Amino acid sequence: VGGNWKLNGSRASIQELLEAWGKADLDKSVEVVISPPAVYADFLRANMPAEFGLALQNVYKEGSGAFTGE
Repeated sequence: VGGNWKLNGSRASIQELLEAWGKADLDKSVEVVISPPAVYADFLRANMPAEFGLALQNVYKEGSGAFTGE
């Protein structure tokens, strides 16, 4: 299962997700990969469940919204 956040999210919203993931009963046979905006990668990697994968996207000229890169 992959989740692309496009240019959406904030540290506060990521913290909420991290708390929810910590309480979730996730199926261990499902691979979870999340793709946040690159500016949140270090924070997320340091705090996300170890079994999750992290993917990154390149940049776009807009500050937020449904964009995935050039």
